[in-house]
Amino acid sequence: MEAVLLIEVEIPSLRVLSELKLDEVEWIQSRYDQLNLIEEKRLKAIHHSQMYQKRMMRAYNKKVRPREFNEEDLEEEKIVEEEHEITHRVYLDVDIDGQRVGRIVIGLYGEVVPKTVENFRALSTGEKGKGAKGKALHYKGTPFHRIISGFVVQGGDIIHGDGRGSESIYGGTFADENFKIKHSHAGVVSMANSGPDSNGSQFYITTVKASWLDGEHVVFGKVIQGMDIVYMIEGGAGTYSGKPRKKVIIADAGEIPKSKWDEET
Repeated sequence: MEAVLLIEVEIPSLRVLSELKLDEVEWIQSRYDQLNLIEEKRLKAIHHSQMYQKRMMRAYNKKVRPREFNEEDLEEEKIVEEEHEITHRVYLDVDIDGQRVGRIVIGLYGEVVPKTVENFRALSTGEKGKGAKGKALHYKGTPFHRIISGFVVQGGDIIHGDGRGSESIYGGTFADENFKIKHSHAGVVSMANSGPDSNGSQFYITTVKASWLDGEHVVFGKVIQGMDIVYMIEGGAGTYSGKPRKKVIIADAGEIPKSKWDEET
């Protein structure tokens, strides 16, 4: 009768308990190395910056709690909107696996962060044509490449579409404008970055209050319509790793003229 060993194998974020025969010990070491390599490649592929990945995931692991809806949250959102004037509105029409699910309307705070707002507004309309890297400076056709359940939906990589690329209308990246507006509620729209003063085209929308991101990411707007679409993206395609389970695309994007704001409400 062959001896049996009870071997516990640990890899990052994964624990496997298996009964293995003695002649399988070499196999498990090889498999351990393979899994470590796969995990390393996966982490690098999720985001364009390991530093950014670690910071955001650490914040997620420590701070995020299941979302609870109550009247106080709605009142808080009203207060935030009153404190910061919305100067522009843009829309993102979203497809999930090729099916149109709806429109997200984002109000922008042009009085507080005018440079950041102009970047996002112009990337929504595509009016600047092509960037230095030969890619269209337009969100149309780009994916939400990172969707973490109970945290954020992130998109805006107009270069590669997978989180590795980012380019602003100013050429390359630009500095953090200020951190006056806080991540005080779900629906905050903020610049994704790879560290200080590295803003390009990537952005994210929070699905929870995320105050631990204050002072690190520039908030420039909020979702004023279509938060149900954001939650649909989060619930239908989100994962704990951030790798979407479904293909979520910004099928169209643009600016809503002030003359039509009443029609959108």
